[in-house]
Amino acid sequence: RSACVNFQILIITLSVAGAVLILAIVICMFCCCKSKRFDAKMARQANKLRTKQEERRAEMKERHDEIRKKYGLSGQNPYSKFA
Repeated sequence: RSACVNFQILIITLSVAGAVLILAIVICMFCCCKSKRFDAKMARQANKLRTKQEERRAEMKERHDEIRKKYGLSGQNPYSKFA
């Protein structure tokens, strides 16, 4: 009878340890996948911000060029030779 009880305790202990191990592996895989998705999301946001900034910079350059053209300042600065 004593050997049967010890065997049952061993089976229960191994089952609990196996379940804990499987749960730990699943949690680890979930965290790794979530981290990769987060990194990809941050890279997409950075790329989107960079694109918007480049568009704004191009628009500002275009506006400045129009103003220079309007006032005849598109060529070399005539006052640069005095500096």
